[in-house]
Amino acid sequence: MAHLKINNFSEWNLTDEEIPFAYSFNDLNLKALQNEIAIASQEKISLKFDPLNPIAFAQQEAELAGKIGILQYLIDRSHAAQSTPPLEM
Repeated sequence: MAHLKINNFSEWNLTDEEIPFAYSFNDLNLKALQNEIAIASQEKISLKFDPLNPIAFAQQEAELAGKIGILQYLIDRSHAAQSTPPLEM
């Protein structure tokens, strides 16, 4: 059973049996995450470079790249969790 691990952040120790369930998204969740990737990707390719403020452009681009990256990580983590066979007891 999951229990809280005391440290500077909120972290839970999950059992081997809980991990596949904890990281699995249902089909509709995965579609919503993919939609968010598409939205962020569209924003990223639509960014306009402002030569008077190149730092703002770089920050916006980095934020969108990070958003896309974490969303893709969550999708990949879900697929991996769903393809992991359950442990034998």
